[in-house]
Amino acid sequence: MFDERRHNYPDDYEKGPYCPHTKLIQICASLTGVELTPENFCTEKMSNTRYSDGFIHYLESADFHPAASCAQLNHKLDQQIELAEKKISLTPDNIIKSKLDKINDISSIKKTADKYATEKELYLKKQEILTRWKTVIFKTSVSTTQDEKNVHFRQFKSEEELPDEEVLNKVKKFKAALEKITGFDKEQFGWYWGEVKNCPQAPTHHHYGPIY
Repeated sequence: MFDERRHNYPDDYEKGPYCPHTKLIQICASLTGVELTPENFCTEKMSNTRYSDGFIHYLESADFHPAASCAQLNHKLDQQIELAEKKISLTPDNIIKSKLDKINDISSIKKTADKYATEKELYLKKQEILTRWKTVIFKTSVSTTQDEKNVHFRQFKSEEELPDEEVLNKVKKFKAALEKITGFDKEQFGWYWGEVKNCPQAPTHHHYGPIY
């Protein structure tokens, strides 16, 4: 039917067509914390739909927009990398309390409290991102002490041992590989998130039906 979405499915799904970049996209989804399903892996959305008015309703016209998960993940990874690179220090509670105790008017108290609340929110978000990255990178991209000894690679007992900078660099490499598929860099993120330039299987913008 014309109103059915086009799909590409992950390569371990029961039906195709299969996404040729499945493993990379699944790793990047784990890095970003995005949950992918076979149905939202690579599809399209409809807008401006028009159906017939007869006894049997059918699609007369619609605009189809790509909704590829690799494009969404590319955007989200860029946002998370930007936050992970920020130097955010968490002000101790006793210092915050001391500063608040010295302020007399309510508006200034609120302004100061909001400032530290935002600081704490960003700090915790950054730590959440780094913790998730370390878990994924440890599982997918490093040599562990359980692996066969290799003098060319450092081995780690757990994800907690991974240095933040090393993890960030590995995530950037996954991001660069993802960007080769999407064809969009951070300067172009004003574009629709679901669009992909360099994958011949990805859905594209198209119109079905008469143009009025």
